[in-house]
Amino acid sequence: KRANSIRACSNSRWAALRELRRIPEGTYVGTVDSDGFDERVSSRATVTVRHDGVTVDYTGITGQVRYGINETFNHTYAYSLYPFKCLLSPGIPNNDGFTRLFTVIAPEGTIVNARPPAAVGARHLIGHQLQAAVFEALAPVLPDRVQADSGTPLWSVLLRGVDPAKGTSFSTILFFNGGMGAMRGRDGPPASGFPANISNTPVEVAESLAPVVFGTKRLADGSGGDGEQRGGLGQVVSFTSRWPGRLRVSLLTDRTRVPAKGILGGAPGRTGHVLLNGQPVANPKSVVDMAEGDTLELALPGGGGYGRS
Repeated sequence: KRANSIRACSNSRWAALRELRRIPEGTYVGTVDSDGFDERVSSRATVTVRHDGVTVDYTGITGQVRYGINETFNHTYAYSLYPFKCLLSPGIPNNDGFTRLFTVIAPEGTIVNARPPAAVGARHLIGHQLQAAVFEALAPVLPDRVQADSGTPLWSVLLRGVDPAKGTSFSTILFFNGGMGAMRGRDGPPASGFPANISNTPVEVAESLAPVVFGTKRLADGSGGDGEQRGGLGQVVSFTSRWPGRLRVSLLTDRTRVPAKGILGGAPGRTGHVLLNGQPVANPKSVVDMAEGDTLELALPGGGGYGRS
């Protein structure tokens, strides 16, 4: 078994190096902006390519914040390598032979490597967007392989209700995806997560897990960015509370202020929104209280377009 493991790592390494050596050596820079919590977060990735390995450097990125959107280093490392896996060798095993080719520099005290005891529970809201900076950096040298920014991260909606009179309670979490970014020769798929791989929960399942009734679940027409290839459509979801009392909804969302960028001339996707009874929620990263009969609408962002239309 050990010999097989060593052989697999060696094969992965050489397969990745073969693709890596097709990229001109040099330093490339990409950026991605996200809503942040109360201020925009700017992520700048400096990608240095050598024929024996790659360094991704986040020096100069936004400092850590007092909210739970900070990243841990291992999460930053994983989501910095993932776009390279897609670009170079998607079919090979993801093992040590591949990962050892990469170095990630994430200065401590920044939002991509927060210093303890920073809050990191919603780290995916930043980590899932790092792929966009890497793809943008390499777009000039790998135009056939890069992907526009997606309507990421996936939105998490935590529902909780307590009925003291009856001594009952419930808690469940729902996930929803925006549109994926476009790439050469392919429009972005609608309502498809990237880089996370969590599928959309069927309405019937969600209604069996929580006292809510869905009124809308459809694609958000026109939400994908224009381009030679169009970005994927986001989706619009609405549900009404049937809980007798206060239903607390914790929202983990992004791209309600800053859209997913297009790539190589493509247009950005459309931002999302959160409405409670038809009125905008002041902070879409917050806890919203719903009374019985209240309706919450979530419109998820579209993906960026690829190339000039």
